[in-house]
Amino acid sequence: MNLQDVANKAGVGAATVSRVLNGHPGVKASTRAKVLRAVEDLKYKPNLHARSLAGGRSQVLGIVMANLYNPFFADIYHAIETHARQSGYETLLANSSHDMKWLKASVHRLLGQQVAGLGVFPEMEPAILDELRETRIPVVLFDAGAVGGNFTTIDFDYRKGARMLLDLIHALGHRRLAYIGAPLLLQPTETRRIEFLETTARYGSESLVVTPVDDGFAGGREAARELLRSGFQLRRFCA
Repeated sequence: MNLQDVANKAGVGAATVSRVLNGHPGVKASTRAKVLRAVEDLKYKPNLHARSLAGGRSQVLGIVMANLYNPFFADIYHAIETHARQSGYETLLANSSHDMKWLKASVHRLLGQQVAGLGVFPEMEPAILDELRETRIPVVLFDAGAVGGNFTTIDFDYRKGARMLLDLIHALGHRRLAYIGAPLLLQPTETRRIEFLETTARYGSESLVVTPVDDGFAGGREAARELLRSGFQLRRFCA
């Protein structure tokens, strides 16, 4: 089924069907109802790419996530998809798995889809940032440190968050603290590690940092086993 089939069934012009599908306000309620009923009866699925080419504007947002095994990034994507849909946009998702080659390929693939905007949530290389800056489409980055022009960056105060958590743990009476970080040398990971060491030193607490060999659940489990084998936690319970 195509746009003209819907127009014929609804008894209107193809331009009217297009206005209805794009949410144009200048369509009578009765006409809109006829078009939507024809769309449902014919099970018409708009070709988003064709609509972008014809209208000169895409209604698709490209999203690149660092690691969808991590619930943190999955939650971010869920929020983006929900708000995008409410605003009349679709989303295309790519997962870089912390691999720069995959990241670059994903960015190129999404740019090739003529996306209206791009959200990139893994770590970035300067060369990719330069390429995205030249596209002039809106780009949202996560902890990339690049702002201005077509870039918007979302930053978190990781030190403050880690300090608040450690203050709470100290207030609960814990004096022997272990920190399991991440295997990748990312700035947020390093920032949290530094704050852990500085805050535990300020409190005079004993501390231990364990870094997993691999990312993901398997790496976290092995890091926890290493912590137990070290005797650090066992001594804590005997203290």
